[in-house]
Amino acid sequence: MALFEALGGPTAQIIVGPLGNTQTFSMHKKLLCDSSTYFEAALNNGFAETTSQKVTLDDEDPAIFHIFAVWLYESEIVLQPATSATRETHLLKLYLFADKRGIINLANDTITALASFWVNHRVAKARINWIFDEILTSSELHRLILDSICLEFRDGFATEDDLKTSDLPKSVLVDQRDYRTTLSDLDSCLHSICHYHVHGPDGPLTQAECIETINKGHSIHKFNGKKYIQIPWNWD
Repeated sequence: MALFEALGGPTAQIIVGPLGNTQTFSMHKKLLCDSSTYFEAALNNGFAETTSQKVTLDDEDPAIFHIFAVWLYESEIVLQPATSATRETHLLKLYLFADKRGIINLANDTITALASFWVNHRVAKARINWIFDEILTSSELHRLILDSICLEFRDGFATEDDLKTSDLPKSVLVDQRDYRTTLSDLDSCLHSICHYHVHGPDGPLTQAECIETINKGHSIHKFNGKKYIQIPWNWD
């Protein structure tokens, strides 16, 4: 119903990319504002963007914005065919974009996609090292990476060097076997995915609704029909 209503309403022009390499997206205003606190403010705050209904994002990558645009209309993260490393990079950049622009549901979906991706491809510290300069240690993405690396260490897929160079808390480095003891195997982060999401009544899905969509395969990298019942555990 929301999509139907939006398609009958006004559009806004989003100009993405640095000067000389821009791409313009014509998108329905209601969808943009309903999904994002940033676009809600930019298109309704009474300033220049509100009058022109044009927003310039010269610090964003048009390729990443294109993924967002498809998600906005399809409610699915669709990545172009590419190497696993490129797809991983696009997901990490998509999370940064969603977090920066206040698109909570997209950030949640990206976290799910990354957790399921790392079940199949593991976390390669050297490949994702750049992301630590872009996120806070308190962010959900940082927690997901930390937990994934610890699980890989327990299962023999990561080394001591991976732990030492991953900006992990001292308590984890002292004895990672006592860390997140309720997470037992490499699927654990995906089975606990809602602990890395933001839920609430004002836009984002509730945890129950979120689990229901995940169990239908929403944003799962390679869906095999499993039920991802959440592992209960307290954040420590």
